[in-house]
Amino acid sequence: MLTRTHSGFCSSHDATGDARRRFEQLVNSIDGIVWEADPRTFRFTFIGAQARPVFGYPLAAWLEEGFWEAHIHPEDRETARDYRLAQTRSGTDHGFEYRMIASDGRVVWLKDLVSVDMHGGEPGSLHGVMVDITERKRLAAALQSERRKLQVLMENSGHGISITDGAGRILKVNRAFCAITGYQPRDLIGKTHAALHSGRQDPSFYRGMWETIAAQGCWSGEIWNRRKCGELFAGQLSVTRVPDETGAVANYIGIFSDISNAKAAQDEIERLSMFDAMTGLPNRTFLYDRLDHALRIAGRDGHHVALLAVDLDRLAHINEVLGHHVGDQLLEAVADRLRRIMRDADTVARHIGDEFVIILEQLDDPQAAAQLAERVLEELSHPFMLDGHEVAVSACAGIGIFPEDGQDPSILLKHTEVALHHAKGTGESGFQFFREEMNRASQERLQIESNLRQALTRNELRVQYQPQVCLQSGRITGMEALVRWQHPEMGMVSPARFIPVAEETGYIIDIGLWVLREACRQTRHWHDLGYAGLQVAVNVSARQFRQHDFAGQVKRVLAETGLAPACLELELTESMIMQRPERVVAVMNELRAIGVTFSIDDFGTGYSSLSQLKRFPIDKLKIDQSFTRDIGTDANGAAITCAVIALGNSMRLTVVAEGVETGEQQRFLVDNGCHRMQGYLFSRPVAAGDFLALLEQQAAGRGTA
Repeated sequence: MLTRTHSGFCSSHDATGDARRRFEQLVNSIDGIVWEADPRTFRFTFIGAQARPVFGYPLAAWLEEGFWEAHIHPEDRETARDYRLAQTRSGTDHGFEYRMIASDGRVVWLKDLVSVDMHGGEPGSLHGVMVDITERKRLAAALQSERRKLQVLMENSGHGISITDGAGRILKVNRAFCAITGYQPRDLIGKTHAALHSGRQDPSFYRGMWETIAAQGCWSGEIWNRRKCGELFAGQLSVTRVPDETGAVANYIGIFSDISNAKAAQDEIERLSMFDAMTGLPNRTFLYDRLDHALRIAGRDGHHVALLAVDLDRLAHINEVLGHHVGDQLLEAVADRLRRIMRDADTVARHIGDEFVIILEQLDDPQAAAQLAERVLEELSHPFMLDGHEVAVSACAGIGIFPEDGQDPSILLKHTEVALHHAKGTGESGFQFFREEMNRASQERLQIESNLRQALTRNELRVQYQPQVCLQSGRITGMEALVRWQHPEMGMVSPARFIPVAEETGYIIDIGLWVLREACRQTRHWHDLGYAGLQVAVNVSARQFRQHDFAGQVKRVLAETGLAPACLELELTESMIMQRPERVVAVMNELRAIGVTFSIDDFGTGYSSLSQLKRFPIDKLKIDQSFTRDIGTDANGAAITCAVIALGNSMRLTVVAEGVETGEQQRFLVDNGCHRMQGYLFSRPVAAGDFLALLEQQAAGRGTA
């Protein structure tokens, strides 16, 4: 429906509220006619109020189909239409000049600056600013035909004008030139226009401009210049070559206008068209553009992109009971919460109604999308205080992953909506992946996380012990304590499944402390049975070690269990000790002072440097099983094993090889000076009772360990 606002501009749809007032003020303040049009028919869907005084037609007439083509000058009609059609179909922003006929028959020259918005590979809308250049055209013609009138025209023109000699040295500038650039004639006479160069156009731009002037006698286009104060501004410039009687170049005449406001207005209009007026979030148009860009980058770099569609419940009920203004406040509050939890690289947009869409870029692991979905749903589950009311809502989410669930924006969004539909169909607050196998993985993780919280209190965790054997004597010298989870329904849960979840959730702190206490208690019990030489190795996670009172916790456990500190070995990883090394060394020294020893677990798989490694008070290096496994099959793996053994011996450290499974590996390790081994060749990790049986067997055959 055609409407007219109090400010006088006309559009087929009216803005509302503050956004509308800003839009009106912005459009009506610039020196140009702002417009919007359908790219298929070129029918105007919006025209600025400046069109009325320039052309005299009622504003509503501009919105009628066929108006634009009907009022183009007959000589320009076919050329202008074909040019705009070609540029629009190619998606190219462009500008061109043509004539239109005013209501009183006047011919109006226009410079039309056109921006093409592409949606899904097709033009979605056209935006532009028409600048009345009739005066500039008239002036250029007058200068070419009536040079005697040049002085009067220059000084009374609102356009900046400069005249140079054939070498480009400035001979004269007019008042408008000085007003626009800030330079006075004395600053420029005898010099070139180089002082105005902005640096935004490279030398090839100027070469092309002068080549066109040489070939055609004139050039017209947009150019960025710099005012005397240093400020950049956009100008619409025309340069004309003036020959003398012999045909040689006598002068160049430049005529320009400052179009900075028009370009800024165009940019602001585009911005307003890409953002939701209520929430300030990117709107659906921006979402498609951003998603298309993200998918192209991810396809090039081999990353995943996740798309989350988040839907609120009860919004319609809130609108009915509390009023639409409260519903609007809810959407704004939801947008604020989503902004706070997003990474800078991610995009959150308002899609339609009460649905929001989040783009997560540059993901190595698609499961990160599940973690964000959990966080989003948790954040939205907390009540909102709106207009004096405590409003509770819940939400559900659908997740689509690029490239598995779609390789273009429309397909990926469609599949994400399907996942959202399934999530809503459960009747609960939760999320669904589009692919069923990812759903199962996410549900398993949630099940593990939920059950892991209760594993300690339900006494479901177990500690198993894998012997460490002296390679020379074959005797058990100690053991590594390894946590296992015996779930009543899932059975024995692999550490590879629950340890990463424990690390992410922080449960590893309580679990690690329990393992430490249980391992020390059991080791002291074996000492009491006569196996006093045993030393137990306990793995320590980075989260445990970063606790401010970690050393105090270890001391308390040793005191509670009565285990001698020298019989406790703490296993750290390379990557862990390299995080805040000063803090790590201080904690290690505090525990080393009472007799606790340290080993570097999985040595060779981290990123420690030898210059850093020597700073740490360590006692053992443990060769990762990936290197041990290569003995006899891969010369490089065997060489790395030899190098680690040599390094350990040179630093007077005990070297323990993990994952020893064959006699060939054992002989290789003995021959190359390794001290101890741990692996299936001797024993798998076993329960405390079975480990005691190994000790008793050894004692019966060879004496007490």
